[in-house]
This record gives sequence, structure tokens and C-alpha cells, in this order.
Amino acid sequence: MDRSVLHVDIAAFPIAVERVIDRGLRDRPVVVAPAGSARAPVLAASIEAEREGVRAGMPVPVALRRCPGLLVLPTNEPLYRRAVGAILALLGGYSPLVEPGAHGQVFVDL
Repeated sequence: MDRSVLHVDIAAFPIAVERVIDRGLRDRPVVVAPAGSARAPVLAASIEAEREGVRAGMPVPVALRRCPGLLVLPTNEPLYRRAVGAILALLGGYSPLVEPGAHGQVFVDL
């Protein structure tokens, strides 16, 4: 039996979720990073930030030097979990086999 599996991968998932909540973040260079550490790594970077040379894994101070207008948001795990739940519920309407992957990734058996 051949199976088809759809892989959904939402780029920069935490930023995509934050932009749904706050429309003012759209079209701006944004990163998500843990709060409280001077050398915290960037966990996700928007495409606008990436155009300025900012990448995931980069220390926040380096990112701020590369992109002075960068907006740094703290992680909001409860919000991201709710968003994943909503995505799973939506895709569950199309298939009984839906599996979450890493943040923003879902596998759907078609």
C-alpha cells in the first residue's frame, strides 16, 4: 500500500504566531529569543531580519549589531502550544493521522 504524507512546515513559526496576535510586527525585522540572558541565542528570525544577516543560533547582541532596528521578542511557549493545537485540530479535519513535529511542523497522512 502506497502512502502519501504531507509535511507542513511553517517558516519562523514563533514569529508567524506572534504576527497573528500583533499585526504591527508584520514587515519588520523580528527575532524570538529567551529573555534574561545577555548572550541568549536567536531562536527564530523573520525574513526581514535574515535579509540583514541575522540567523537562528546567533547571539542576540550580534544580531542587534547587524540589524539596529531589530525587535527582540521573548519566547511565549503557551501561545505557541495553543497555535500548534489549533493547527492540529484544523488538519485533523482532513485526516485522522496527524502528527506534530518540531515547532511549526506537522505531518499529515493523506
